[in-house]
Amino acid sequence: MKSTILSAICCMLMFCACHDEKEQWPRETGRAVLVYMAADNNLDNEVRSDLSEMIEGSKMLGDEAKLIALVDRRRERPYILEIANGDTIRRETFDEELSTSSAETLRTAMRWLTDHYQAKSYGLVLWGHADGWIIYDDQPKQEARRRGYGIDYTAGSTWMNITDMARVLGDFPRLTFIFADCCAFMSVESMYELRGVADYIIGSPAEIPAEGAPYQTVVPQLFNEDERFYERIADAYFAQVTYDKCREPLSVVKTSEMERLATATREVLASFVPTLPDSRYPDVGGLIYYYKHTLYDMNDVIMAHAAPDNYTTWREALDAAVVYKTFTDHWRARFVAFMDFYVTEQRYGGLNMYVPQDASYLPMKYVDTALRQDATIHLMQWYQAAGYRELGW
Repeated sequence: MKSTILSAICCMLMFCACHDEKEQWPRETGRAVLVYMAADNNLDNEVRSDLSEMIEGSKMLGDEAKLIALVDRRRERPYILEIANGDTIRRETFDEELSTSSAETLRTAMRWLTDHYQAKSYGLVLWGHADGWIIYDDQPKQEARRRGYGIDYTAGSTWMNITDMARVLGDFPRLTFIFADCCAFMSVESMYELRGVADYIIGSPAEIPAEGAPYQTVVPQLFNEDERFYERIADAYFAQVTYDKCREPLSVVKTSEMERLATATREVLASFVPTLPDSRYPDVGGLIYYYKHTLYDMNDVIMAHAAPDNYTTWREALDAAVVYKTFTDHWRARFVAFMDFYVTEQRYGGLNMYVPQDASYLPMKYVDTALRQDATIHLMQWYQAAGYRELGW
């Protein structure tokens, strides 16, 4: 009897020891990826299907791959989910509402990831809405913020400040990549702001469908350790066919080349802008635009206006920064078809950029956005680095 009791006690102790060991933090791992799901908005209905795709994709991962999601939905408390081996574990549910439009919530998520996983490399997926670098004037003018990602309805339909995003991410280990599954994120202004926090940034310069990425194929590539892993991520996304048999334009930026691109852009703009008939308003008629007729393809703008030799020199800097891109002659989001311009591989550069415009010539629905850009572009680091001030932009 004593032997039986002793054996039972030993088994219990062994179980407890194994349980404690299983829950010890931090764990060493190969790569840990955070999916920051800012879904407290009209994308809430897409959460279930995208999580299902991530679960399916996780079946292809090994034990060294850790996929974590912070999920903030409408009418539901935010939670942290671990996705592995075709299953999920809810690691934490927050007692109060979090605003995913706040950079401090991003800090909370990144701290959780790095506190729990000591990884050889880290990645970040930005899931949700984005609006380029645009600034929404939902704050007093003296507190105007550079906003571009993660609108949160519960928090009053506010957006995240791209500069705040960069500031928070700079407090953590440098990311191997940021994969932006949101509209118009590949803005040269945003790339320059984020150059100090990630090696590569992957996303689209254009408006994309609400369904976003096909995570069942993208997730395994988030953990690809090939030297050109970013191509695998972009290709997995580009393979998806959406409305009207369309695909989405994508690009990859190597952030260490952004300083060189800024210098080259300063030089090439100075070579032609002062000679334009109205140097404040370069002609953008017929050029590739990505969103609301206010974000134009950077390469298309420079190619249309610079002298051939100056353009060739500048293009070398662009190609060093945009190390990969997928080409499509047209695309569409759910309610908008982008087919009123002619796209070629030569014209497509993979980055959108600010170009000042005369609001009196714009359709009324785009005027407000254009005026906001004109009034706030000087708040972005790119404004100084690319010489916009000297041009009077």
